[in-house]
Amino acid sequence: MKLLILLPLLLGFTSRIVSSETITINQCWEYKSDGKTLKYSTETCDYYSTGYQSAEDAVLIKDEAYASCTGRAGAFNYTESVKTSLKNGTTIKYQYFCQTNS
Repeated sequence: MKLLILLPLLLGFTSRIVSSETITINQCWEYKSDGKTLKYSTETCDYYSTGYQSAEDAVLIKDEAYASCTGRAGAFNYTESVKTSLKNGTTIKYQYFCQTNS
């Protein structure tokens, strides 16, 4: 009789131990120093910044970084800051990362 009372408790307790959960951790591909080629390692998601560059150069680097990211099935995210001055004309700074779920 005692065994019949303990059996449901024991089965309920062991089923919790056996069950598993999937935990998704956001990881980002790390960009090499050229700002457009991904390394084969990941890190926690921090923005990579190109710094302010001519509008043409900044857009080209961002586009290559995007292509590199989507080539690895990553989600590309960026912010854009634009400065205009008489001396330097229009310069753009992109901050971006390539996010994956692992």
